[in-house]
Amino acid sequence: MARRRKTVIGTLFVRNPIFAVVLIGGTGFLAYLGLRKLFRPGGPRAPQITGGRGAGVPAGWSPYPLASKLKTEMTGLSLFYPGSWRTLAELPTDDMVIAVYKAFNEQYFNLGDGTLTEWIMAEWQWAGTTKQQVLTRLRSLQLP
Repeated sequence: MARRRKTVIGTLFVRNPIFAVVLIGGTGFLAYLGLRKLFRPGGPRAPQITGGRGAGVPAGWSPYPLASKLKTEMTGLSLFYPGSWRTLAELPTDDMVIAVYKAFNEQYFNLGDGTLTEWIMAEWQWAGTTKQQVLTRLRSLQLP
């Protein structure tokens, strides 16, 4: 008669059912966290670009280069954000700020740090008031 070989994992599951529950539950939880990031919507709804009070977006201007520069600077090791943050704070129209906010969230919201406003709030700035100027501008447009 041949004896059946027992596997180590099978032995752990039979002799210690708590191990099985923890292993299966932990795997399920990690899968949930990974899938949640994948299927997260592209950020909160921002106001429509109306061209009214905000005076619109100039023809030929794209918000994507500034959104990309913001993300690059905020993911790198940098204590100062004079270029991109100041550019965002000083955009001439509200609609341009909204367009950058939408472009940033469309591309980078699912990376886990949330909206553009949340990314900026999470950043630590060594000196200056640029961060506060940017946050004031975003909040005045009700961009969470």
